[in-house]
Amino acid sequence: MKKVNIYELALEDAHGGELKKKVLVAKKDIDNKHLMFVNEAYIGIGKEMSPHSHDDMEEIFYFLSGEGEMAVGGEKTKIKAGDRIIAPAKQLQSIKNTGKTTLRYICLGIKL
Repeated sequence: MKKVNIYELALEDAHGGELKKKVLVAKKDIDNKHLMFVNEAYIGIGKEMSPHSHDDMEEIFYFLSGEGEMAVGGEKTKIKAGDRIIAPAKQLQSIKNTGKTTLRYICLGIKL
């Protein structure tokens, strides 16, 4: 058994400091060839994760709190708590916090 408490995890910079994250599950923590990570991520008010893509991984985003916009493959949509978005591999993706509080979400990386 491997136990972790999210409140005891360090907050790390990600995407050049555009967002913060807590790594809930890292690749080294598990013996699975597909799951790459599970992170809780935070984007501050008015901040944006710049467009990027992954050649060999898709990501699943589940939004916990806040509001914003997410673009995947040229399609843009508003996001809020409770929304789930899947970003396929090789598709540009970006997230912007357009709300009045921190945008918080869980992200899973799945290797193809």
